[in-house]
Amino acid sequence: MAIGEITELVNAQNLKLELISSTASVTLGRYVMLQDLDFHLGRPEAREPTTDGGIIYYFGKGDHYFDATLLLTTPEIISFNALTVLDSNGNLPSNVINIIAEPRGGGSDVTIQVTAELPDFNISKPVEGGVIFRVRFRITTDTVSVT
Repeated sequence: MAIGEITELVNAQNLKLELISSTASVTLGRYVMLQDLDFHLGRPEAREPTTDGGIIYYFGKGDHYFDATLLLTTPEIISFNALTVLDSNGNLPSNVINIIAEPRGGGSDVTIQVTAELPDFNISKPVEGGVIFRVRFRITTDTVSVT
């Protein structure tokens, strides 16, 4: 699994998040500015020794997520809060999310698309400045597409 050329994120002038579909009762349906973005793409790993003294590595399914700081208004915070409500089976709603990177110096936007759940977010208000809204989206599929 790869997220394509890392330059899409490194050279981005602006990053936006778009929640394009949701099984929850609330769909954001518009862009939200990202202040920062931390992607984690990894797999659980197990090492097993062999009888000849070597080691075999075993890898599990993807353990992918991304953390971000968002600039949200009160209605958007209410929408994001609805994404943490469990359904009747105890599952979080699954969402298709686009992260749009606007390249420096022009050119076409690059879209990174994932399916993810929102298990955790944090709202803080420093003494000065705006409200800080930190989110962690758990990527629930092994596919991250870049277009």
